Amino acid sequence: MMIISSNMTEPEFIHHVRNHAMQNYDKGGWDEVCEAWDDGDILEYFIEGNPTKAFKELSKTVKLRYEYAQEIRSTAF
Repeated sequence: MMIISSNMTEPEFIHHVRNHAMQNYDKGGWDEVCEAWDDGDILEYFIEGNPTKAFKELSKTVKLRYEYAQEIRSTAF
């Protein structure tokens, strides 16, 4: 995994998130980031220019969305 720098720019943050999503495609919802999120969706988390905090918050969202989708799938049949 690429190290998150405190002075990371927005394009670098997007690149980091997309690389992480590709490396973890089959794990915990990161496929959704690859397939359905655009740069604007990722940048919504880049508030306050704190890339470490932004990545943690984004990761929480990915996990919550994945868990919700799993719950829906488990009740579908």
